[in-house]
Amino acid sequence: MKGMTNNQIIMSEAAKLDPATLHAIATAHHTAAQIEALAAQITVTEDDGTQHPGTTHDAEIMLAASELHTFDYWKKEGKSVKLHEKALIECYLWKYTTKPSKAQREAAEAEGKEAAPDPHYYPTKSHLFSCLQVQDSKPAPAARFSSTAEIIAYNKKLAAERKAAAKAAAEQADTKNALDVLKQTECKAKAAFLAVPETDRKAQAEALSAWRKARQDIAAAEKPAEPTTKPAPEIIPAGVTDKKPGGWKKCSFYAICTTPQNPTNHAEKRDGYTDGVFNYYALHLGKATIWYAVHPAYGVSIGPGQNSRSAAKTAAFELLESVAKMEKTPSERLKNCAAMVAAAQNA
Repeated sequence: MKGMTNNQIIMSEAAKLDPATLHAIATAHHTAAQIEALAAQITVTEDDGTQHPGTTHDAEIMLAASELHTFDYWKKEGKSVKLHEKALIECYLWKYTTKPSKAQREAAEAEGKEAAPDPHYYPTKSHLFSCLQVQDSKPAPAARFSSTAEIIAYNKKLAAERKAAAKAAAEQADTKNALDVLKQTECKAKAAFLAVPETDRKAQAEALSAWRKARQDIAAAEKPAEPTTKPAPEIIPAGVTDKKPGGWKKCSFYAICTTPQNPTNHAEKRDGYTDGVFNYYALHLGKATIWYAVHPAYGVSIGPGQNSRSAAKTAAFELLESVAKMEKTPSERLKNCAAMVAAAQNA
């Protein structure tokens, strides 16, 4: 375990699963053709430096490892472990903390001081479940948020609603006062009309006209005001399906990912390349280097990882039709991803 990342530990544990289980997990979200294509791009380097082509089994280990997560991870993804399911893998993974150890706390307490934070990783027993062992859970309550960007946006929305409510209350009070004045004027105009002798036709016509105007003023004041502004439309990031690829250019961008330091989905800066349509970066998993294509606005990976940058580009463009559908009707999860990417870029 020492010197290994959590991803490497999980891949090492996945390799111990029986072939039938590996195959079932790997084929849950990937076709046989995709698995064979990934296997053809894998090069395995042994400890003595010798290399040999990857096999379908190697590809299934890699794909299965990406579908093995802890109970808390699946919960954050809106999934729940099925009833009576038991952990497929039990292993130790690294967990980040800033809490001082018991010895540090006791030493500080003896000196009458408060123990200083001690950032470090420590191994903790973890139980991993595959994608075949979970199901969609009930939607999370509206008051729960998955990112700082969502909390900031929600607070701004509440502040705007409070300000609009206060303004509406003040306008309603002003309207009521004005309406009371108009009603008093209408009562006086009515009394003036009734006081005119029937023989004085001219004065009677003038008084009736004034009474009618007062009634019309009341009706106009009681009529609901037309909305002056329309709700702002929801902002949907621009799509990529109408763009044309160009030459490779180095760039930095944000991708949605998880890390041992922050196991929840968040936007993290990556250095890589762009072809004018998608962004690309490499991830080193043990002896293998895997390239991923990333949507520039949503920060999510397009298709499975590939053995080279060119292969990642080819796989991403084969999924352009699916990307177009995703952009046309993005899910709440994708909208949250776009908000996290936008907030990271603005910061």
